[in-house]
Amino acid sequence: MKIAIFVTTLKNTGPVVVMRNLCAELIKKANISVDVFYFDESSENIFPTGVPTRRISLRTQIDFDNYDVVHTNMIRPDLYMLRWLICWRRA
Repeated sequence: MKIAIFVTTLKNTGPVVVMRNLCAELIKKANISVDVFYFDESSENIFPTGVPTRRISLRTQIDFDNYDVVHTNMIRPDLYMLRWLICWRRA
């Protein structure tokens, strides 16, 4: 199973810490592949080593067919998903 997680930043903030802990448990106990996408430039990365992280913008298009589960956390990732959902339905 492959999961995509969208967060605003990689910094040590409350909602991001929750996602980090979730990633660590999924990788350790369930051997699930997790990719993290973030919006704000950051020199800090609190996610476990080996978890791929990729900086994106609201215009970056991602192939969601590669993922079994897509999870957003906070408003900007939600808006990103809404934008691409609307574009996908129009096509």
